[in-house]
Amino acid sequence: MAGRVPDAPPLYLFVIYQTLAYLVFALAIIPVLLYRLVFHILPSTRPYPTWSLRRDLAVAGGRLYMVCTTYPCLPRPPGHKAWQSDPIVQKTAGPHTKVKLVEVPPAEEEWMTGIANVAKGVVCPVPVPCFWTFCPREGLLKGDEDAPPDERVIFYVAGGSWVMGHPQSTMFPYKFATESGRRVFAVNHRKALSADTAFPAQLQDLVAAYAHLRTHGFAPENIVLIGDSSGGHLLLALSRYLAELAAERPELDVGTPGALLLISPSCDLGHPPHAVSSTDFLAPYLNNRAYPSLARHFAAGARQESAYFSPAACGSFAYLAKAQERARPPAVWIQYGEVENLAPDIAALVQRMRADGVVVDVDLIAGGVHCDAGIAYALREKGERDSWGRLIAAVKRYTA
Repeated sequence: MAGRVPDAPPLYLFVIYQTLAYLVFALAIIPVLLYRLVFHILPSTRPYPTWSLRRDLAVAGGRLYMVCTTYPCLPRPPGHKAWQSDPIVQKTAGPHTKVKLVEVPPAEEEWMTGIANVAKGVVCPVPVPCFWTFCPREGLLKGDEDAPPDERVIFYVAGGSWVMGHPQSTMFPYKFATESGRRVFAVNHRKALSADTAFPAQLQDLVAAYAHLRTHGFAPENIVLIGDSSGGHLLLALSRYLAELAAERPELDVGTPGALLLISPSCDLGHPPHAVSSTDFLAPYLNNRAYPSLARHFAAGARQESAYFSPAACGSFAYLAKAQERARPPAVWIQYGEVENLAPDIAALVQRMRADGVVVDVDLIAGGVHCDAGIAYALREKGERDSWGRLIAAVKRYTA
């Protein structure tokens, strides 16, 4: 097994660390932004020649925030907040949507096999907080109604380096529901902050959520998986696991999800996190702790050798290629930024998929950063910089 790995810090230490982090951020933000303002004058001194000043400042400020707040330690467990939505984000991003919390039962034993049973007795299936986000209409007033024939649904998993984040604290579920007219089922998986919440806890949670949709009448081909960053990584793991489970236990009628949409997916945990870069806001400090915390129940080389951790570097996607030979083939769509830190990993993922015969639709954003659609949405960018519009267009296309 892996050596000693960090857990979430005690509350008092976390408060001290974060207080100092915000103090440093407050002292440094103005000098950093002034520095970028001066060096933005010439295209040759910009991080990317065609970036606007607003984008330059947003990325620099975001990077400073990430450095300051993630350098000291892992975050704290979310506690009861894992079961709460975010009314402020909902009011801003989806004022016409409604949200319904669902306590999804733990994954049943028959759905657990192989890697999902690693550390059995330590990592156990538990109830999962999930959230329906929807626009009310006739026949859809509560949000959790059983699916009528041929209804498509969005299964959303948010990023957060496997150790933080909440799907309802992002604009994605509200905007996806509003723009597509489909229900969004967002899964708030356990965060890998302790022995009992390390991988495969996240996989168990996603399997439980998928099984829940199946029991409520959603056909596999009508389930559209969407995930960003580490959420994309977990959906790659889920799609692989469902294929293995379907082959081992055909009586379950597991099926294959109808589409896999990945936004800047993390896909290679076998090498150290990428260093700080002027062309992205990501910082390596959180993942330096998150990687070993996530994989603590696996042998030291598992992150380099298992397709569940590093699908860009190992394993086969033959299961996806085979599924695409069916009458209703599952679609695979990947959006990522040209200059984001994860770009080499994602390019390798696409190459590996295509080498195995998978048809992949790639949306490469020129000058794009990690999860560029979020930046484009916040800055209201249009034209060739409108990665948000391209994401929404893809969501509409694959949920139609």
